[in-house]
Amino acid sequence: INTCCSRFGILGVWICMELAHKKKVPVIVHCHCNIEDQLGTGKMATKLFSDMVNKSEKVLVLNSSSKNYVEKINSGKADLCPNFVLTNQISDYHKIRDRIEKVIYVGDVRLSKGSDDFYLLAKQNPEVKFIVVGSVTEEIAQLDKPKNVHTLEATDVEKQLNDADVFVFPSLTEGFSNAMLEAMAHGLPIIATDVGAATDMIENCGGTVVSIHDVSAMQSALNNMNKPETRKAMSEWNINKVKQCYEYNQVIEKLFHVYEEAI
Repeated sequence: INTCCSRFGILGVWICMELAHKKKVPVIVHCHCNIEDQLGTGKMATKLFSDMVNKSEKVLVLNSSSKNYVEKINSGKADLCPNFVLTNQISDYHKIRDRIEKVIYVGDVRLSKGSDDFYLLAKQNPEVKFIVVGSVTEEIAQLDKPKNVHTLEATDVEKQLNDADVFVFPSLTEGFSNAMLEAMAHGLPIIATDVGAATDMIENCGGTVVSIHDVSAMQSALNNMNKPETRKAMSEWNINKVKQCYEYNQVIEKLFHVYEEAI
């Protein structure tokens, strides 16, 4: 059973679990979210989810915080299963410029993704081009966009990633960011907020993790990355991390192993 653990959708998922449980069909619950953020504090949603955890063979989660959440309900039930990239999406290296010229963000441009903080960071660095690749929501369109922010449609993302120097991901909530994973696969140093799997992914080695809305910390991280040797080390670390942990065949092999154990 795949679920995003939404407070209103969890009932339907629980019913599926009940039907399977009554027929003695083993069930793996695969959560595609940051569980605690999605369930919130609603008593009904958390109760239904706890029941699902207890009746499942295994609960697959995207990040450590979700794993800890499940483990508090039933120790030993949770297992990390990250998102993946295809082998041909992983670069061998990333071109490192002498200085930072282009900072990029890929994804929906909205307040919940911290796009207003991205704008603030751009204002503080007028000599750097800030690239936004994605659809801009009305809430962001109403903000004063800095002159050095360039908005592009979500086409030829790979080319834009290859031409950028740093990837900034200022989201307020996340499970496991595919956009951030693809940036890592292209060897981009990362500045990300401490949400979802961000810390699991870059471990403060492939970039810097900062608190939500901490534009000052983002600026400090960007200043530190001005040194080409710093960006080179982060770039190489990210590519190696993706090859070792997030390459398609490795993730799928683990996923199949979990299902084989269940049956």
